[in-house]
Amino acid sequence: MTRIRSLTVTLALTLAVGLGGAGCSARKFAYRHGDGLMLRAADEMFALDAAQKTALEAPLAADLAWHKANELPRYVNLLDELTNLLSGDPQTIGRDQLLALFHEGADAFSRLADRLAPDAGPTLAGLTDAQITHAETQLKDALVKQFADLDLPVEEYVRKRLDNDVKGIAEYLGEVTPVQRGLLEKSIREGRDAELARRVRAGDNGRAFIATLRARPGATALTALLHRWMLTGEVVDSPTAGSALAAARERALGMLTTFAHTLTPRQREHARAVIAGLRADFAELIAEK
Repeated sequence: MTRIRSLTVTLALTLAVGLGGAGCSARKFAYRHGDGLMLRAADEMFALDAAQKTALEAPLAADLAWHKANELPRYVNLLDELTNLLSGDPQTIGRDQLLALFHEGADAFSRLADRLAPDAGPTLAGLTDAQITHAETQLKDALVKQFADLDLPVEEYVRKRLDNDVKGIAEYLGEVTPVQRGLLEKSIREGRDAELARRVRAGDNGRAFIATLRARPGATALTALLHRWMLTGEVVDSPTAGSALAAARERALGMLTTFAHTLTPRQREHARAVIAGLRADFAELIAEK
């Protein structure tokens, strides 16, 4: 189910601050063509026919225009908040400040889901049996790929995850200190059991999603299901899913708060430079007609 979720919200990813690791030209190119990237992702997932692609083109273009007019200015404000946070003493960065930033990001994602789910619902309702089977295969393959590292021996898993995390963080901070590597490694080790449980849950949700498509409940029901899944990652009810998500968030907030306190002056300067580049790109995109 993680694969279908990532494909459905490809537009969100191409529009998000998380593109900071890309070069400015690539970042702006991705944004300007966000609707096309989304359509291509949907095609890869469902093997859409020509009529289905045509039906999605105008709504996705409208979603991109809406995002540029309404959401990009919010992103600029968020980047300014991050800059202010990184300009002071890192020891003063608290959990509540990071939680507020998290909520701002979650609210932005919720607004995007409000736009995308109604666009996608009718297309999901019109999928053929062959397209649903194609999506089922895509989901299974993606699930294996996404969680393949969990099948490695524990020490190899930790090493690989740590190397990837350090590489990604270094794009924003310029470097990662030994103390920070230790914090990351501790987080990876402590989170492995949760990742194993998440793999099981992702498989359950994927199978439930395909079963729902085959049941053909109609566009309204599929729109509601998709909206719920975009916001929670869940398709089927689970008595433990909500508590597991809350626990994961608390672990992440605790780790991020501790990590923030270790930021060096050089790392904060590098991060502010990255943010300034993002802000300039977003301002340029907003100004475009």
